[in-house]
Amino acid sequence: MDGASIRLTGIAVSGGIAFGHTFLYHPELPEIRCDRFETPPEPHIAAYEHSLHAAAEQLSGICRSLQARGRDAAQIFAAQLEILQDEEMDICVRGAIAEERLTAAAAVEQVYEQFAQLLAQTADPLIAARAADIRDIKLRLQRVLLGLESADLSLLPPGTVLVARDLFPSDTALLDPSCIAAIVTELGNQTSHTAILAKGLGIPAVLAVRGAMEAIPPHTVCAVDALSGEVFCRPEEALCVHLRSKQASFQEDALRQQKYRYRQAVTTDGVPIEIGVNIGGQNDDLASCDYCGLFRTEFLFLDRQILPDEQTQFAEYCRVVEQADGKLVTLRTLDIGGDKSVPCLPLPKEDNPFLGCRALRLTLNRRELFRSQLRAALRASAYGPMQILYPMVGSLTDFRRAKALTREVMRELDTEGVPYRRDIPLGIMIEIPSIALLADMAADEVDFASIGTNDLCQYLCAADRLNPAVAEYYETFSPAVLRCLREICRAFDRAGKPVSICGEMAGDTRAVKLLVGLGYRRLSMSSGQHAAVKAAICGFSLEEARVLAEKALACRTQEEVLRLLDEDRSCGSALLV
Repeated sequence: MDGASIRLTGIAVSGGIAFGHTFLYHPELPEIRCDRFETPPEPHIAAYEHSLHAAAEQLSGICRSLQARGRDAAQIFAAQLEILQDEEMDICVRGAIAEERLTAAAAVEQVYEQFAQLLAQTADPLIAARAADIRDIKLRLQRVLLGLESADLSLLPPGTVLVARDLFPSDTALLDPSCIAAIVTELGNQTSHTAILAKGLGIPAVLAVRGAMEAIPPHTVCAVDALSGEVFCRPEEALCVHLRSKQASFQEDALRQQKYRYRQAVTTDGVPIEIGVNIGGQNDDLASCDYCGLFRTEFLFLDRQILPDEQTQFAEYCRVVEQADGKLVTLRTLDIGGDKSVPCLPLPKEDNPFLGCRALRLTLNRRELFRSQLRAALRASAYGPMQILYPMVGSLTDFRRAKALTREVMRELDTEGVPYRRDIPLGIMIEIPSIALLADMAADEVDFASIGTNDLCQYLCAADRLNPAVAEYYETFSPAVLRCLREICRAFDRAGKPVSICGEMAGDTRAVKLLVGLGYRRLSMSSGQHAAVKAAICGFSLEEARVLAEKALACRTQEEVLRLLDEDRSCGSALLV
């Protein structure tokens, strides 16, 4: 091979190992200036209306194509079609044309970019990911307006390693997985659309690879290790042999894991572990779970100019309860504010939003907003098993205030003769150290708890989990985090109250045995992680998990914990078939 080998690192988001030749994707992006006109606005409005019609036809065609091939990604473009048809956004664009005298392309740029920036600045990855949808639609409209052709990545040859700065949903949705060996981008994370679509297509992907477009030559032999997050250009033969062996093991494990997707998660000595699902959209899969461990209600507030009313919320909550078909649904009340802004709820900028007015703090300050959601949730509880989860609880005072308002709403419903579940469990998210340290007292008052390990780790380590500059300080497997998790579990076990993990740690197969060993019997994650997690649980005994947990708790650094987990995995039992 010509030239020296190159090694780059990023975030592995869609597992697998692949070999191929690189293709550097430089999409043709429209140049939009803030052009204004002095002529009547009608021709510009007509051009905008034409672009709306053309874009809607394109999106509908993509949806039909993906649905015909059984692709879940069709739902992303169905959601884009709804955004395109949003009445408030349409009014804003028309106003920018008619009143500010901006050209159609410039008006689309101004309005869509404002909304995209608002969402992109949020810390909630699910909300921030919607910015990609808005920018994708913006580019689609502008390409129509300027007569530009969008690139067709479906024509790439077999064995292509696609390298790009970033990929929009429309770039990735039509990719042919039989031709795309792997995806490498400079931007993106675990929850970006590129990650979601790559997982859905089964394409190995490594994102957030700094300088990839500059460092990786075009049409070069490349190996992508989307298990470790490494990208190798012109890899040496010895490395290729090692990666091919690793690839074969991964593929064998993946086939075995899929057999567990719809099985019960039970340890080798017969201890059942309940597997929940975290949902937050229109087409979530509840078939492979035991219960819904986290229903993120804030998705209803995305891309809206007006707050959803009680009836809108009630209809959506009923849909989820009915879809759960008798399984318990854990409805988390609105978790936005501070770092999680949405268009329909303007909020003041905060210097430190992670420590600001967000989640329960926000809704307690906006009682009518909270009351509307509680009424909708309680009404929906009459249609199936449900429990209500309050996020960002920092003290028992927070919980008592939320509970008091919930009881007040219950009395209102009683007066109106509206049915609801009167004994509905009320629980708290444990993600702030102050309430974690009061776990024994909290367990006396709440009906259940769910641990958000993402924020709990962030606050314990004093490291912004979205800031790359301090990424090394965000230690999910820190002994401090593990000790905190153990004490929370012990407190709720003593009180006879259920406690679960619903953060990313629950879906990390490295952590599953450790969490079970710490005492957790409920783990909730995205449905795509169920097969691997269940397979892991069915491969160890409770005693083995307890021994591992005790060893981990004796470690002094995260490095020691990770080394212990790696050693345990390497000598662990083979997966059951």
